[in-house]
Amino acid sequence: MAERPDAAVTVVPEPDVVRALHDLGFEPSSFTPIGGYPRWRQGRVTYRVELTSGDVVKVRRLTRTLAPKRAARLVAALDDPDLPAPLFLEGRVTVERWIDGDSLATIGARSRDVDGAADLLARLHARTLVPGHAFRRVGSLVPLYEKTCARIDALQDVGLLTRGEQRRLVKELRGGLPARATRGVVHGDLCAHNLVVTADGRVVSIDNERVRIDFLDLDLARTWLRWPMSTREHARFERRYASWGRPVPEGSEAASWRVCAAVKSAITLRGTPSVGRDLARAQLDRLFE
Repeated sequence: MAERPDAAVTVVPEPDVVRALHDLGFEPSSFTPIGGYPRWRQGRVTYRVELTSGDVVKVRRLTRTLAPKRAARLVAALDDPDLPAPLFLEGRVTVERWIDGDSLATIGARSRDVDGAADLLARLHARTLVPGHAFRRVGSLVPLYEKTCARIDALQDVGLLTRGEQRRLVKELRGGLPARATRGVVHGDLCAHNLVVTADGRVVSIDNERVRIDFLDLDLARTWLRWPMSTREHARFERRYASWGRPVPEGSEAASWRVCAAVKSAITLRGTPSVGRDLARAQLDRLFE
């Protein structure tokens, strides 16, 4: 299955979850928690919901609402079958179709699955027009550079980077990040945990709440960070992506984008109770491997 349910427990869903299903005309017969990231955020939960009709849906209860709403509108406008849009989004609750398939995080990515994931991301990045969503195709990287430098300083201040590591990351950032770069539709979190392979061999994204307009090469760096493939798998991923006509960054430029992605992730993860420092440092260690 795409997601593994937690151990069987008696579940009393939140009132807004029940109300959302009722508004859709769905009659639930069972609720099974299947997690919620990050689990420590109060109120964040995801359910696998079986309906009396025999159908299954996934219900997410979010802690943030603005970005997921924007993402849902953008995903709906893209109309990509491998990037399904929510059936319902109101307040903190989203209802989605349940996607039957095998999680790449569980089965491991085969060559054809790596190709399918690269195709999905390249197809997104190739979109230059999205109905109802105008955006600038090229943008300055000065704001990203300044934010990343400030984040590096903050990580050094709390002891997650040594002074030498801080200087190294700033040097890589300054030496590789271009002045301007291409913007477009990005996934925001393309990784094995968010992808399933369906019975007909399609690679489908099951978590699309971070889809937005941003820098395309930052999205590639985010995938590198979130999906630690083998050297061979990642080379295949990049070759397949590039076959769509858009080359991937190399050398110092690739390193600078990865610094941006890892530093932002470390800043976010360091707030996780009890394990935040370890999670944040693990992101930074990817840069020093």
